[in-house]
Amino acid sequence: SGMMNYFPEKSSLSPVIIMVRGYAEKVVYYPGSGSWRVADKLAEAGYATVSLDFLGYGDSEGESADPLEARFHKVVEVLDLINAVKQLPWVDKNRIGIWAHSNGGQIVLSVLEVTGEKYPTVLWAPMTQAFPDSVLSTIDTDSPIKQVMEEFQKHYDARRYAFENYYQWINAPILIQQGTADDQVKLEWQEKVVGELKKLNKNVVLDVYPGNDHNLSKSWDEAVVKDLEFFEKRFN
Repeated sequence: SGMMNYFPEKSSLSPVIIMVRGYAEKVVYYPGSGSWRVADKLAEAGYATVSLDFLGYGDSEGESADPLEARFHKVVEVLDLINAVKQLPWVDKNRIGIWAHSNGGQIVLSVLEVTGEKYPTVLWAPMTQAFPDSVLSTIDTDSPIKQVMEEFQKHYDARRYAFENYYQWINAPILIQQGTADDQVKLEWQEKVVGELKKLNKNVVLDVYPGNDHNLSKSWDEAVVKDLEFFEKRFN
C-alpha cells in the first residue's frame, strides 16, 4: 500500500517522483507520513508522486521478524516500487526521479548503487553515518537491537553492507540538503559523502541551511523550491 498523486487527464506521459520517508513509529504512522507535504508541492508542479508503505506499515504485509532483514529488505521494496511504477501506462519511464528523507536517504543511496540508473535524486538530511554505526548510534544501550547487531557481527563482515563502499556504482545526479542544527544527522557526514563522490567525478551538490533542524523547518519553502528547480532542470 502507499500514496499516489497522478493526473489521468493529462494527454502526455507524466514524470514521476518516488518518495521515500525516514524512520516512523508504527503507532503513529499513516500513508504518506514523512513525505506528503513535499509530494503535494511536487504534484502542484505537475509531477506524479508515489510513496510506499514499507512492509509492516499501512496496509502492506508484515515485515520480517528479524530486525536486520527487515532493514535490509527496504532497499528491495523500493526497487520493486520503481519496477512497478515503470509498468504504469501513463508514466514517462525516462523521467523518474527520487526524493528521500533521513533513513530513506541511506536506502536510496543503496538503490542508486544497485541499479546504476541516472534517476535525479534529492536527499533531505540523509542518514549517511557508516553502517553499523548508523544503527548502533541511534539505539539505547539496553535495546535488543544491540544484541542482534553483536550476533550479526559474529558471522558477517558488517562493513560489506556499508553503502559507502560502492560509490563507484552511482550514476545519478544528487542534491543533498542539510541543516546545521540537525540533532540526528551531522553536516560532517554529508561533507564526507560529497567529498568522496566528487573524487569519483560524480554529479553531487550539497546545500547547507544554517540553523535548520532535521526537517529543514526554518527554510522548508526554500528547500522545496530548490527541489523543483533540480527536477525541472533534469526533466525538461
